[in-house]
Amino acid sequence: PRQALARGIKYLYDGVVGSDSKEGLSMLDFAMGVARLAREGDDEAGMAASPGETRVGTFSLPGHRLRRLQRCAALAEAAYCTCPVEFSLLTQLPVSCVVASEWHSDVATLRPAYQLVVDVAQEALVLCIRGTRDVLDALTDATAHPEPLQGGYVHCGMLRAARLILAEVGAHLQCMTVNHSRHPSLD
Repeated sequence: PRQALARGIKYLYDGVVGSDSKEGLSMLDFAMGVARLAREGDDEAGMAASPGETRVGTFSLPGHRLRRLQRCAALAEAAYCTCPVEFSLLTQLPVSCVVASEWHSDVATLRPAYQLVVDVAQEALVLCIRGTRDVLDALTDATAHPEPLQGGYVHCGMLRAARLILAEVGAHLQCMTVNHSRHPSLD
């Protein structure tokens, strides 16, 4: 249901705003607008969500899950930022929450830009990996031949990118998850 909802919102966004629009309306703004319109329609029809929930059509979402979804959407959008200040402004997280980052793709290795972030409010360690933004990222996409992995097949370019990022952030992840260490921004 969530994937179908996400695809529906994306389809509607592309149809209303345009997939290549530079209007300044983010996917998050659009999704929240659609949710607001659905809530208003439900209120008029006597189908209002329970207290603390948001209803989108017949899909009901508790408030805490909606906030987490909004945070995830903001972090996903922020993966396309090109500097810590821009990232901080978009996510409303202090720059100090960025544990490790590369703001631009690496030409030599085709590693995409990424940010490893401690989200104190969500008590989460989040790895944001930028998708296709420019020609360099498209080169990663283009290395698409299947490569065997654990009994299945994966996209060769994506696997290489994941391994490169893991090599760069692996020590942080191990420290903060396996050893249950706390990042200073969690204190």
